[in-house]
Amino acid sequence: MDKAAKVRIPTMVVHGDSDGFVPTASGKALFESFPEGIGTQWVAVPTASHNNVLVTDFPIYVTMAEWFLKNLTPASGD
Repeated sequence: MDKAAKVRIPTMVVHGDSDGFVPTASGKALFESFPEGIGTQWVAVPTASHNNVLVTDFPIYVTMAEWFLKNLTPASGD
């Protein structure tokens, strides 16, 4: 968690509600360790486990795309 507090870039944490490997409380604790104001988002994916958060009926790609457009900017010169 100490390293998370030093992050200075936008960060999204995607966590499956049925993750049996990393408890939701641990994912939330990591998320809450990021500094305020850097552009963070917590996304809980219903019924997803640890290995399938990107392969569910939940519209994760829409959520991710909207967040990317809002929080990420092209590198200078692009």
